[in-house]
Amino acid sequence: MIGANNSNITQAYINDTILHVNDMFSSSPSFKVMDFDGVQTDAIISHKKSNVLDILLRPQSVLSKGIYASFEGDTYLITEFVKNEIYPKATVELCNASIKWKHIDSVHEFKCIVKGNTYEKDDGNSFVTTSEGEISILVQYNADTKTIKPNQRFIFGSSAYEVVSIDEVTSIYNGKGVLKLGVKYTSATDTDDKTNQIADSSGNSGWSGW
Repeated sequence: MIGANNSNITQAYINDTILHVNDMFSSSPSFKVMDFDGVQTDAIISHKKSNVLDILLRPQSVLSKGIYASFEGDTYLITEFVKNEIYPKATVELCNASIKWKHIDSVHEFKCIVKGNTYEKDDGNSFVTTSEGEISILVQYNADTKTIKPNQRFIFGSSAYEVVSIDEVTSIYNGKGVLKLGVKYTSATDTDDKTNQIADSSGNSGWSGW
């Protein structure tokens, strides 16, 4: 009986705290409304870095890694989410590129995060990579991106890259999350569509990956 009473007191305290947080939420000077996969969501935003935002959500809000967010004209990807009944939090990172590829007659395109040890965003199309020409790609895990295979080629900026590693374990749960690709600089071909950032997949480029 004592345990039950303590549990009731604890839940009552949690409920009161939730009410208080909700009442005060929109009065924060950092209060904004963000779009998460098309849903307008209240958020309190702090800048962790210029391209990373820490997001405090209203109590009992539930999101997941891999969801796209829109804010002030930019697209972000949730890379971390901490579930909490009172103070749920998310970390979102700026998508600074798009990953594109052609499959039969369809072109797949998803916003992504390009990272490298010495990566810099200059004009939106320029990438400074490690000495070995490797960069990392973070993109939403979904029915299309999960079909990406080792050695598949992509165009970023004016350079071609091929997939050397695929991590579909550490940031994916119940079919949702962030797919991590390791890609390495490779030779471009005359038939790569650099204008539209689509690597040649016709089989006539001299590359035998697909």
